[in-house]
Amino acid sequence: MKHICRILILASIIGCGKNKVVEGVKGTDGISCYQEGRTDGVNIVCGDSVSFIPYGKDGIDGVSDLEYVVVCPDIPGPYPEVLLKLDGKYIAFLSDTKQKEQRLVVMGDGTYKTVDGRDVVFTVSGGDLICP
Repeated sequence: MKHICRILILASIIGCGKNKVVEGVKGTDGISCYQEGRTDGVNIVCGDSVSFIPYGKDGIDGVSDLEYVVVCPDIPGPYPEVLLKLDGKYIAFLSDTKQKEQRLVVMGDGTYKTVDGRDVVFTVSGGDLICP
């Protein structure tokens, strides 16, 4: 009986199959936007509103001389250390667990030792990486 009541209520709401189309109230037309090119940027025009977006300035050229270098690749090990080399300078990742600091450092000329389990002692001198 409950199902029949629900069906009757639903049928009365939708009009029992009769074509009941109710026209809605028409809204106002929206505003179309477009862009106008300028020599120094672009205007975005929306109706009476105009917003100017200037062109950006030229940035600094990107790095083209960046490479990664495996430290002494001829010495075997499962995970040999890798350095970055940028403009002739070696850059290493330093992690100080005592002070909980991590950073990139530029390696100056000197002697270093890997901490990748291979314990390779190598030298950086004049932009060269020298292995034993």
